[in-house]
Amino acid sequence: EPMTVKYEQLSEAVDRCPDDKDQLTHLLECMRLISRIFYSLNWQDIPEYFEDNLKRWAHQFSKFLSYNNPCVIDEDEEDEPGPIDRLQAAVLDNLNIYATKYEDVFQEYLMVFTQIVWKRLIEIGPSPKFDIVATSAIKFLIAVSSKDVNRGLFTDSTLKDIVEHIVIKNLTATESDEELFTDNPADYIRKDMEGSDQDTRRRCAMDLVKALMKFFPSQISQLSNQYIASMLEMYRTTKNWKTKDTALHLILAASVKSGTIATGASELNPEINILDLFQTHILPELQDTSAGNVAPIIKTDVLKLICVFRSQFDANFLVQLFGPVLQFLSSRDIVIQTYAAITIEKFLSVKDKHPDGTQTTRFPKS
Repeated sequence: EPMTVKYEQLSEAVDRCPDDKDQLTHLLECMRLISRIFYSLNWQDIPEYFEDNLKRWAHQFSKFLSYNNPCVIDEDEEDEPGPIDRLQAAVLDNLNIYATKYEDVFQEYLMVFTQIVWKRLIEIGPSPKFDIVATSAIKFLIAVSSKDVNRGLFTDSTLKDIVEHIVIKNLTATESDEELFTDNPADYIRKDMEGSDQDTRRRCAMDLVKALMKFFPSQISQLSNQYIASMLEMYRTTKNWKTKDTALHLILAASVKSGTIATGASELNPEINILDLFQTHILPELQDTSAGNVAPIIKTDVLKLICVFRSQFDANFLVQLFGPVLQFLSSRDIVIQTYAAITIEKFLSVKDKHPDGTQTTRFPKS
């Protein structure tokens, strides 16, 4: 009760000083800290008090998810989240818990919060300072879309809007991604490679596609095919590498039904013609080693894709890929060199299962 009252008092105090930057920054940080305490207290199980007073908390959460005040927004800051962004990310973490673990209690608020989160994701800019809000908001949509009881929230038009305005938007490379690729290759690799424990907008957007595939496989596959074809055609006519980069990541998100880091893709989505896409749009990029530095990020995408799909290719086909991949080891881009080395290592570790349960490496030592 004292924490709930204090949260409401802080909220009222925010309303009383809309133009006092220092005071607002202090108040919003206090609210963020209380939001984190709320998260901790609700993590293990929902306390009876919060269940009985959820309406009061829901009111405050919805208020500050929509809160905006230019007074505490630094337009010149690109990287560090502001006080509003940090508070909203903390609120979204709380909503994720309720959407995931306490859906019965949260059901009456679900529609309202889904609309608020949706609106926030549509509005949010590409700057890195907004990443914590974007990733937390996408994770909320993942939590909501993963529940059978929420199917009714996702109409065909809603799914189209999600793919167009949220998935594709957050799969698209940003200026900071380009800078990271050139200036800090090690960090780029950590962010981009499979298995990284760092949340990125791109990884969350791909996870959202996979979550939507659970209950809407045909609709999402059809939409993915449409946008993949559209972006690849745009790349053909404009040579804007970002459109192909986005298309390749949408292919990755929509085509892999199951798999692990150790084995790569083990089950593919039959509604995505990965073989045709591979032959037409992926393999030519790999074989065109003469243009290896024209669109270097595309080269890393291609290497990443063949890593993921390696178990789906027979030994003879993989042998044909070795030559081009080896040539990328001499690229002047550290990321391309590294991805090429990883690809070779992954090829050599591919294993085949036999009917008797034994496994052998696809490429023997010789």
